[in-house]
Amino acid sequence: MGMGNDAVIDDPVNRMAAAFRPLMQGAGVPLPEGQALVPPQVFVGGEKSRPVPQKYVPAVMDALRGRKLLFRRGGEVVFWSATEERFKPMKPHGLVSWLPSAQGGGVVLLKAMQQEVDGDGARTGKVITVHGDLSANMAQVILSSEDFLGSLPEVVNINRVSLPVLDEETDERGHRVMRLCPKGYDERSKTWTMGDVDYDREMDVRDAVMWLDDLTRHFAWRNHSRDFAIWLAGLVSMYGRGCYGGRAPAFFVNANIQESGKTLLTWLISWAVHGTQSVKTLLPDAEEELTKYLDSVARARMPYVNFDNIDWGGKEVKTALLDVFIAGDTHEIRKMGSQEVEQYVNRTMVLGSGNNITVSPDLRRRSLMADLWNPMAGTDRVLPKGVKIIDADFWADVTNRQMMLAACWSMLRAWDAAGRELKPGKLLGSFESWARFAPAVVWHVGKVFQKEWDCMAESGNEEIGDKKSRDYQRLAQIAVAEHRYDEDGRERRSFEVLVKQFAGIARRHGLEEVQKCLYPETSIEAVLACKDFKAPQKSASTEAVDDLDMWQGDDDAPKVDPATVAAAAEYMSSKAMATMGIALKKQLNQRHFRLEDGSVWGFTNVAGANPRRLAVEKVKDEEG
Repeated sequence: MGMGNDAVIDDPVNRMAAAFRPLMQGAGVPLPEGQALVPPQVFVGGEKSRPVPQKYVPAVMDALRGRKLLFRRGGEVVFWSATEERFKPMKPHGLVSWLPSAQGGGVVLLKAMQQEVDGDGARTGKVITVHGDLSANMAQVILSSEDFLGSLPEVVNINRVSLPVLDEETDERGHRVMRLCPKGYDERSKTWTMGDVDYDREMDVRDAVMWLDDLTRHFAWRNHSRDFAIWLAGLVSMYGRGCYGGRAPAFFVNANIQESGKTLLTWLISWAVHGTQSVKTLLPDAEEELTKYLDSVARARMPYVNFDNIDWGGKEVKTALLDVFIAGDTHEIRKMGSQEVEQYVNRTMVLGSGNNITVSPDLRRRSLMADLWNPMAGTDRVLPKGVKIIDADFWADVTNRQMMLAACWSMLRAWDAAGRELKPGKLLGSFESWARFAPAVVWHVGKVFQKEWDCMAESGNEEIGDKKSRDYQRLAQIAVAEHRYDEDGRERRSFEVLVKQFAGIARRHGLEEVQKCLYPETSIEAVLACKDFKAPQKSASTEAVDDLDMWQGDDDAPKVDPATVAAAAEYMSSKAMATMGIALKKQLNQRHFRLEDGSVWGFTNVAGANPRRLAVEKVKDEEG
């Protein structure tokens, strides 16, 4: 028959399917099986018979409607590139080949309709359609059409894994329905999900929190109830970005020394949710570079930025650019050589870490800072057996990421099932929507374990590496020096130190931050003047005490014998005993301290002991 490869039979059923296709797809009604197999058709004419744009632009719109192949993002027509795992702009020449391709639009482009003839040239009575092509000019017109752009589904969010969102519809409690986005395009939330990693949707919240706590328990949180809660809120905030509007505060991890694990903690947050560990420097006196970077972040709609190892040489971290970026719902970029300003929706979370950093009041108000206090660098610490080490093998094991994601969803489900209770206290200004979400989730899961995990508690971050830290470190070092040898001068690899003996060290060596626990008898002089102090049953001596462990009495004070001074140094009221016992447990328990000879000693609170004490054990021998 006289029909080439570029012609197809014009079947009335095909024409009917083509006519009803855009109506059914626009209404969200599935096409009947037979019609669904019929490819959409668009008349494009020939070189000398092209239709007008008013004809072919709507036709292409109808052919693509509801098929989720082309999208609009930031005013551009884009398509998903599976090979590059990103949305790419659709260019005119790309559309020319993409639209009719079976791997692309799958649209049949029609050039003409003509009568079929048989081998003798006689008409058969059937009509055939001849395939055509899309010209580059037509493609340019289509992509430039505001109507065409507006007909495409919009992509606002791109996630590598299924993340939660709140729908507009509400449940029987009046709460917006919380759900996980499916793989691919989700029209309601305007989200594209790659689905890199699947994870458990039914993990018990107790198992979830215990796994996360086990993973991070050996990071030296200064105050676990506050600092672990801040890290957990950072993780929940990034995972649950679709569950609150506006902005989230910045999350920083501040440590007293290097190799404390601060970068690992920020990496855990970004890696769990987005599978990446990108970092950037935040330098002083580099506002122009910071402007360019934040502009590029806004244009690329990056989900987070991580300023690693912030070091301003002891100066206060103060940058108005970052202050505005953290709090602003939109980011403005001035076009080069023009007064025109472009606006981008800002959904980027800010992470950061550093050693002994202090931040400006404005930045402090816009951020939460978890504090780490380590007596020694990570390379010198001896971790218990069985601890999960966060190293290259950890990152390479996809089950760890699955566990973190499952734990996040479990915490959100538990909070939702309990009625989405708010955390007590005021909301954080400029971040009210966030404050009704992340702090509330963390507070709720803390209550499951009878803990008060308050990520909004007042920060002590300005005290990292402060005198308090140094005084307790010195207290531990002196305690080892005084008690490590027995009466015969042989080293003891383990021993115990009573709380009152720690008090004596603090008073004799003037460790002011430790002495505060002994108030009002903070000094030996104050004890000697205390009516409740009873001197040892021994005759007083008029012999002056000469440099007794660095303690010097007042020249005008009455002379007392060494036994009385020693007893006064270790005197403790019941209140001071309780206060100092708590402080020692908080500052020394489960921590290691290095001495000048390189040896390392671990301290452990002896639970239930009377009198109160800490056990000390040598965990690393001297260097050399």
